[in-house]
Amino acid sequence: MARGGNRHYTLLILLWLVGLTTWRVLSAIHANVELYGDEAQYWTWSLHPDWGYYSKPPVVAWAIWLGTHLFGNSELGVRSMALILYPVTAWTLFLFTRRLFRSSLFSNEPAPDAIAFWSALVFITLPMTSLGSMLITTDAPLLLAWALAGYFTVAALETDRWRDWLWLGMAVGFGMMSKYSMVFYGLGLAAFIVVSHNHWRLLASPKPYVAALLAFLLVLPNIVWNAENHFVSIHHTAEISELDRSLFHPKALLHFFLGQFLVFGPITFGWLVAVALRPRLWLTDARMRLIAAMTLAPLASFLVLSLLSRAFLNWAAFTYSTGAALPH
Repeated sequence: MARGGNRHYTLLILLWLVGLTTWRVLSAIHANVELYGDEAQYWTWSLHPDWGYYSKPPVVAWAIWLGTHLFGNSELGVRSMALILYPVTAWTLFLFTRRLFRSSLFSNEPAPDAIAFWSALVFITLPMTSLGSMLITTDAPLLLAWALAGYFTVAALETDRWRDWLWLGMAVGFGMMSKYSMVFYGLGLAAFIVVSHNHWRLLASPKPYVAALLAFLLVLPNIVWNAENHFVSIHHTAEISELDRSLFHPKALLHFFLGQFLVFGPITFGWLVAVALRPRLWLTDARMRLIAAMTLAPLASFLVLSLLSRAFLNWAAFTYSTGAALPH
């Protein structure tokens, strides 16, 4: 009976993903909306594949290059990879949540597939996902990289195999080549280790450091490109963050915080806040602690950034690719 129920949830989420993606593709064809400014800029980048660009790492341009070569040089072709990457991210989140709640390392959950199903369904129907899948932005590959990193984190913690740690390093490297915000993954993993005494042994293991080295090697071409171009991407990121402004902007903090109700959805973000304010709920459960570390630690960082300088509403969107699994 359990196996049949597991197959039921797997089939159900696949049907949801195929159905929603089909509807979104048909909607995109019918709407025929012109590219907005950033999309048009990314498209021009894709005409000349490189290791970096003025304001972003290269994966978004590579994704557009692939999409236009597969589906034609049209608005739909430019955005096609977003329509594909978001359901793939939801499927990865399903696998991540199922493995996390099945793992004996974190104690088995009697209904891991049900939890995984609802987590993936929440993610694929979020406001940011519904809008993001109709546009091509750096968030599309970044959210996938974050979900992949979550999955391989669980695998590495469960098996401690070199293979899983190396896959984790590649996921982080892919994320860094998508958007520099992926660096906050390290913060989330560090936060999890700090509050998990039984995982302090990882600090003395070479495997996490080799994974970090692999991630660095994957992003090294972009670092070299930046060095050859006066670190233009780094300067741009600092400029839009307005790090040179005077400190403390409570109105900006309030604006960023309230904006998350639009990004993550009013009900889901409200519940996320409620969970965050009850630390005993997730500090005492290793599974919830891992999800919280990957979600709340980076989100808190952006809240602080919005207070001290500036943060756009979508900057913390990647945290919700695992955050969708937290309110359970």
